[in-house]
This record gives sequence, C-alpha cells and structure tokens, in this order.
Amino acid sequence: MIGDKIGFDINGTALTFGMITPDSSSQRNISIENSYNFPIKVEFKLKGDIEEFLDFNKVVYLNVGEVKELTLYALVPPGSEFGNYSGIFNVVFKKHLF
Repeated sequence: MIGDKIGFDINGTALTFGMITPDSSSQRNISIENSYNFPIKVEFKLKGDIEEFLDFNKVVYLNVGEVKELTLYALVPPGSEFGNYSGIFNVVFKKHLF
C-alpha cells in the first residue's frame, strides 16, 4: 500500500510490506530450506501491479539441507500514486544438478 504515512504489517501468513510513502522503501525476509535429498533450484515469479516495486533475487540454488535468507525490497519511486498494490508470488522448486 502506498500512502502519506508509514504503517507496519506483521502478517505471518501473507507477504506484505505495510504502508510505504513515495520515495521510500520497505523490506521483508523469507527463509528457504532444502529438505529434499537432492539440490534444488528455486524460482520466484511475480504477477500483478506489485511487480514494478519489488527487487530481489528471482533464482536461488540450494544444496541438500541448506538454508538461505532472501530479502525482498519494496522500492517506491517519488511521485508514485497512493493506493493498494497487490499480486501473486509463486515459488517453484526444481531438482537441480550442480
């Protein structure tokens, strides 16, 4: 959500960034663990109007048992219109041979 003040959202079941003012940013961290018995490639795919504001690594590789933290940044440029921005965040796990 882009607005004229800052707001926090600590929702544990959705990827939200709270309210962000234009010319500012917010970030969220997610943890990814490979519990398979083979290496994996994790691809993140976004759809929707939130896509233009998010910046992060869209592909991550993990070995067996490896855990990685991924930081997602919501960057709101100056002059952005107030409103709710949303989208779909898909996570795709694929078997990978290094």
